[in-house]
Amino acid sequence: MGRGSVGIGERDDLVIVRDLDRDGARAGGGVLEAPTDGLSTLARAAMDVIGYLEARLGIAAGGALAPEQEARAAAAQRDGEALSRALARGFYPGAEREVWQAALALGALRAGSGDAAGAMDAFATAASARVRSVPRGAEASEAAAAWRACAVAAEKAGARDVAAECRAKAAS
Repeated sequence: MGRGSVGIGERDDLVIVRDLDRDGARAGGGVLEAPTDGLSTLARAAMDVIGYLEARLGIAAGGALAPEQEARAAAAQRDGEALSRALARGFYPGAEREVWQAALALGALRAGSGDAAGAMDAFATAASARVRSVPRGAEASEAAAAWRACAVAAEKAGARDVAAECRAKAAS
C-alpha cells in the first residue's frame, strides 16, 4: 500500500487496512480487506472505520456506503439510477469483477426499459472491466466472452436488437 495506509487489524485469515488515499489515486481509499495468503487482492469493505465496524456488527450504517457496496445493493433492488451513481463514484483499483457485475446489471436494466444506447454504454463499461481483469494475451477472447454475456443479459431483458448488437461486437 505505502504512504497513507495503516494496518488496523489482523486475524488468522484476514488483514484489515485503512487506506487514506491522500493523493486521490485510489478512488477515495477506505477500509480494505485481504486474505492473509492473498495480500495483493485488496477489496474495499467500507469507506471509513466506523462504517466498517457498523457493517461487521450488523447495525444500521450512518455513513456513506463504498461504491462497491452501493452497487451490490442497487443491483439487488434493480435500481438503475443507484447503479449508475455507484459506478460513477469509482471503484477501488482491482475491483474489475465488481465493475463488471454492476455494469452488466445496469445494461440489462437499461435494455429492459428500452434505452438501447444506455444499455450499450453500460455493456461497454462491463466488457472493458472484464477485459482488464485477465492476464495479458487473453484480452481478445475475454472481450468476446464478455460481449456474449452482455447479449444474453439483453436477450433476457427482452431487447433483441441490443442482444444482436452485442453478438456483433463479440464476433468482431
